Amino acid sequence: MIELLERRQFLTRLMNFAAAASITGVAAGCRLSHRASGPGTDERKAIIVIGAGVAGLSAARALTDAGRQVVLLEARRRLGGRTFTDSVGAANVDLGGAWMHGVGYTPLRAVVDSAGLRYDRHSLEPDGLYDAISSSRLNMVELLQLERTLSGFDPGKLQAYNIPATSVADGIEEYLGRVSLGESTRERARFALETLYSSLAGSMDRQALKEFEVDWPYYKTWGKVDEDDFVVRGGYRTLVDFLADGMDIRTGTAVQKVVHGPDGVEVVTQSGVVAGSHAIVTVPLGVLKSGSIDFEPQLPEEKLGAIERLGFGTFEKVVLTYASKFWEGRIGVTTYYAGTGVNRAFPLFIDMTAFSGAPTLVCIYAGKFAQIAQATLDDETIARRAHEAVAELMARPVPLPAATRVTRWQSDPFSRGSYSFVSTDSRENDHALLAQPVGSRLGFAGEATSTAMASTVDGALMSGLREARRIASNATLPGL
Repeated sequence: MIELLERRQFLTRLMNFAAAASITGVAAGCRLSHRASGPGTDERKAIIVIGAGVAGLSAARALTDAGRQVVLLEARRRLGGRTFTDSVGAANVDLGGAWMHGVGYTPLRAVVDSAGLRYDRHSLEPDGLYDAISSSRLNMVELLQLERTLSGFDPGKLQAYNIPATSVADGIEEYLGRVSLGESTRERARFALETLYSSLAGSMDRQALKEFEVDWPYYKTWGKVDEDDFVVRGGYRTLVDFLADGMDIRTGTAVQKVVHGPDGVEVVTQSGVVAGSHAIVTVPLGVLKSGSIDFEPQLPEEKLGAIERLGFGTFEKVVLTYASKFWEGRIGVTTYYAGTGVNRAFPLFIDMTAFSGAPTLVCIYAGKFAQIAQATLDDETIARRAHEAVAELMARPVPLPAATRVTRWQSDPFSRGSYSFVSTDSRENDHALLAQPVGSRLGFAGEATSTAMASTVDGALMSGLREARRIASNATLPGL
């Protein structure tokens, strides 16, 4: 899948050692009605969009601009879903989706351009790997040896690749069993490969080694301009505010049940019932998996099967802000190796100072380790351990953080994870099954419903537009 290849290219740069490898509140300009519908409220002409993440906002924006009446229901008291720009001390940081990844000039960038938003390139070239076990940075000889090992990993050439339900963990072990390496290099290579694949958010034993290849649908239309990564100035909050401006959005309105039929829909919330002609469900896959929203009649078995089989992973951040940037020239995009499996610690530190407005380091950790850490450690402990890793990277005592923030997407009841991945149980058409409407009145959007762009803001944006166009053929987004 092209998106996954691009995401891997991004993380391969992080691992290319030879070269050294979710929006707070709503702005004042966004007009929210915050009207709570009373029992029996009849708005049969309205299209009800459930969830005000990027998918829901794009669907609502496109339908509103097409002249349709839209009611947008959001369980949280903020907009943006799994994009969330918030203040951490003096810094403004994207706690969920943060980058526009380098996949050429995509529809996402076209909408951002049309909104008049600015964005900056973020060089993710690495500054090396620190081995906490040996308390040293790898030298050039060690880096080159590790790079050669990583470059030889080709899942398609492994015997395990064509065995159903084979995991990434199985593939890594087969590959490392074939190559002749010293123990320390072997463990570093295992760590690097796990870190590479952890960008997909699933644990190594749940991620499928064989992914489903699909065509990237926008190259012919948009062309491939570059493969760089970008950060939107002001964070994804700015895009969220642009999409949400002027719409009827009811925050703090968790949906409990969706009743759908040939004549319309009724959406039951804790505040009452909202009736409409259509509904578009854009909640995360994790929420669908939890069963917290009932559907009447029940969703088709094939859709329920896709919901169960697709993975929904954990990708978390620790934000550390400081009074000064004491790591200048020492930490840029730095990998921190302290073991593998449950001992992998916090493997990736990224300097986000240039984009946050204050000295800021963001630590990223994902997959099984993130699940364990989130389940067993409190925020204070996670932040302290990440700071201790920073001190070790600096090889000297460093000032305490001015402020910290630990994300909790896994335990958030309105996300229950970070984004979807292809699991060992997944089937080739599961994303498409999830995207299929039920009857003529109930649609589904969100990154997990995207075949080519799952797990990205791009996928969320275009899935919302896709569902809007099912209802109104003239629906579009600015710039598209």
